Amino acid sequence: MNKLTLIKAGSIAFILLGIAHLSVAAIGAPESEQLTRLLADMQNYKINLFGEHDLLKFHNGFSLMMGFLLSSFGAQNLVLSEAIVTNSKAQWTTVVITAIALVISILYFHLFADGLILFSLACYCIALFGRLHK
Repeated sequence: MNKLTLIKAGSIAFILLGIAHLSVAAIGAPESEQLTRLLADMQNYKINLFGEHDLLKFHNGFSLMMGFLLSSFGAQNLVLSEAIVTNSKAQWTTVVITAIALVISILYFHLFADGLILFSLACYCIALFGRLHK
């Protein structure tokens, strides 16, 4: 597999993760009495940060932003994949950002997110390793 294909594959994994995140945010969890109470509690919990907001609104906005940013990072890398392959600084930056994302994912998220980010990191690292040892 060539370096360009690896960069593109890693980027597509980020796009898919972002789309999955946005889809889950839009669909939501199945209704249950426990979830209804939790959502009501989140809506009633107020946050004073440059104005008053409720925790539910903050959570929903954060979730949508996360899905958007995951997809955007992948789309940007996909569009710029040819430039990334020829620029070691861009490759290193992509690897570092993805490695940090993987650590955060392992600490706070689920196996699906971990797996896609790990796949992206592996693709980016293999592309970088091939570039450094050519």
